[in-house]
Amino acid sequence: MKLQRSGLAFATILLFVGCSHTYGMERQQPGRLTGASMAFYVAMAPPGAFGDTVYPESGRQTTNAIATGLSGRGHTARVGDAPEEAEQALDSARSAKADYLVYPVVEHWEERATEWSGIPDRIRVAIRVYESESGRLVDASTVTGTSRWGTLGGDHPQDLLEPGLEPYFNDLFTGGL
Repeated sequence: MKLQRSGLAFATILLFVGCSHTYGMERQQPGRLTGASMAFYVAMAPPGAFGDTVYPESGRQTTNAIATGLSGRGHTARVGDAPEEAEQALDSARSAKADYLVYPVVEHWEERATEWSGIPDRIRVAIRVYESESGRLVDASTVTGTSRWGTLGGDHPQDLLEPGLEPYFNDLFTGGL
């Protein structure tokens, strides 16, 4: 009887641990932006990949999630039409009269059939924020996300973007307060 109870307790713990996504953030060069309403140019991220598999929509999904996060904080966010090199994106940000360039790079995009493999979806997005006029790097950070283990299907890497970006934006705009 004791073995059955401890097995049940272990299964319950596994269920709760496996039922939540996990997120991480590394601030390599943490910056802080202040201002009531700022204008951002969000460069279109190139598609992410895992191994030989390229996920064509991952760049657009990442860019849109960033733009949504900025707009939701009362800022203007203009999205680039196609992936650009950083210097080109800075020129585009200046042409758009944006205060800042947000330059995302999808470093890792891994979609798995977690419901049967037990292997979670994963993302890693590097984000660089530049002052448009001067080209000065204001912030350099990396946001990560890992899907829950206990899933019945329907989870995708893009589902990790908005909740994973939330702590990053909180730090960027409030300094973690």
